[in-house]
Amino acid sequence: MFYLKQETGDYILQETGDKIILQEMTSVSLSPSLSPSLSPSLSESISVSLSPSISISLSISPSPSAGYTVYSRGDEVGLPTNTNDLETVYSDAEEVSVSTRNEVYVGQTGILQNMVHQFKTFVDSETFFTVEWEGRSSLSCVESPTYLQIFNHTDNAWETIDSNTVTPQDINFELTKKIRSVSDYVNGGVVSCRVYQYATE
Repeated sequence: MFYLKQETGDYILQETGDKIILQEMTSVSLSPSLSPSLSPSLSESISVSLSPSISISLSISPSPSAGYTVYSRGDEVGLPTNTNDLETVYSDAEEVSVSTRNEVYVGQTGILQNMVHQFKTFVDSETFFTVEWEGRSSLSCVESPTYLQIFNHTDNAWETIDSNTVTPQDINFELTKKIRSVSDYVNGGVVSCRVYQYATE
C-alpha cells in the first residue's frame, strides 16, 4: 500500500483508476482520486494499457512508443500553460499503484494552490478515445470544483472536458469525455491530460 505523508492543515487530492479508452478493446487508463485532508490534497491512481498484455512502464524517451507514459504531479500557484512535467514525476511503483482501481491512491497536497496530476500517454494513431478519471478529494467539489482537461496542440492550450461541482469530500467520483476527433490532441503519438482542484485554505 502506498503511503503519503501529509502535513496538518493541507488538503489532498487523490487519484485512483482513471483510464483513456482507445478504440474498442484497446485502452489507456488514467485513474486519479481526489480526497481532501486537513490541508487540501489531490491523489490519483492511473493505469495505462494499449492491449491486454501491455503493462505500464515509466519510460522517458525522445521517441515515444507503445507503453510510454509519464505521470507527474505538483502544487501550482498558477496553472501551467504547457505540458512540461510537473515538479514530482511518479515513480514506477506509484504508476503500478494507480494502474488499476484498487483503492490505492497517489496524492498531491496543497494550500491555496492548485493540486494537479498530469498524465502523458502514447496512443499512436488511434482515431478516437475516451478519457476517464476516478478519484476523490479531501476537499468538497461543492467548495472547489475539480476539472479534467486535455491539451489542444492546435490551439496550444488546455481544454476543460469535464468537471465536478457536487461531490462531497472523501467520496470517489469519475470525470470522463469521449474524444471523437483526436487530431488536435495528439502530438508525436502522445496525449496529455490533467486533473486539478484548487485548495481553498
